[in-house]
This record gives sequence, structure tokens and C-alpha cells, in this order.
Amino acid sequence: MDKRGVIKMTEDQQRFEEIIVNIDELIEEAINIIPENLVSKAKSYWYAHIMCAINDDHEFLGGSMHHMQDCLDEWMEQEDEDEDDYIASNRLPNEGPINDEDWDMDAGRPARMRDEDWG
Repeated sequence: MDKRGVIKMTEDQQRFEEIIVNIDELIEEAINIIPENLVSKAKSYWYAHIMCAINDDHEFLGGSMHHMQDCLDEWMEQEDEDEDDYIASNRLPNEGPINDEDWDMDAGRPARMRDEDWG
């Protein structure tokens, strides 16, 4: 995730998203070139199955329990969680829990600061 809160996609994720779009475009092209008398039957079978397997953006009542867009969304969330885990386990120097050397317990302030600078 970048500074704006936008999840960055990997190259493979971008390609997977392109494949989803390509399948959608190709299936629309296919339904538009078959003879009109076959459209109804196609929409009842192969066209409906393919469209429902891509995402929820279709004209049908049903859908897939896990379509391609779901897969991409989960993949992106997983990548974001992996990045958060990496950051949490690989802290920068001077980041993380304060130890006794960093904190003046009696003064209640960071040890490197003077009383007049604190507060």
C-alpha cells in the first residue's frame, strides 16, 4: 500500500486483471457475432457460466462463490498483509519499544532531552 492508502499491484496481479478484462471483452464480442436465434440459448448456458466466473458485473441472478475478481482482490489483500508483516518484523533502528537507556524514568521523558525541552 502506498502513502495514499492505494494498494499497489504486482506485475502478475496487473496481468491477471488484464486477463479478466480480456475475457470479458472477448465473451461480449462472441455473443455479439453469433446468430440472433442462438443468443438466448448461449445466454442460458456457456455465456452465463463464463460471465459469472469473471465477476459480479453481469445480468444474471446467480453468480460464482469465488470468481476471478474475488481471487484478485484476495491476492492483493494478501500481498498488503505480507508487506505489513514485513514492516512490523523489520523495524528501523531506534524504532520499537523504548528501553531503559532511551528513557529517563525519574524525569518521565526521553533521556536525550532536557527538562526545558520536554512538554
